[in-house]
Amino acid sequence: MGEWEQARTLFSESLDIRRQIIVRVGETPESLRDLSVSLNNVANTHKAMGEWEQARTTFEEGLHLGLQLAKHLPNHPDYATLADHFTRQLQALEKKNPTQ
Repeated sequence: MGEWEQARTLFSESLDIRRQIIVRVGETPESLRDLSVSLNNVANTHKAMGEWEQARTTFEEGLHLGLQLAKHLPNHPDYATLADHFTRQLQALEKKNPTQ
């Protein structure tokens, strides 16, 4: 709907909650996957707002999580493709705004 400021606020709150859950329960596959969803939402909001560096940093954090999950659970279909998702997001971002 184009309400990016509000979306960023809400997605950032969700990201903070996901980080707090990890502090409380540890780095379980489920908590890391949930964190990756929040990172993706925040990064896409940054991208939509033209905040390229913030989007890149957030997608890179998601990529790191995806690689971590794939390493520990390579046969799980959701985790096996998560890193690929973030890699594609970073490639698309690079096409929109190449690094200087």
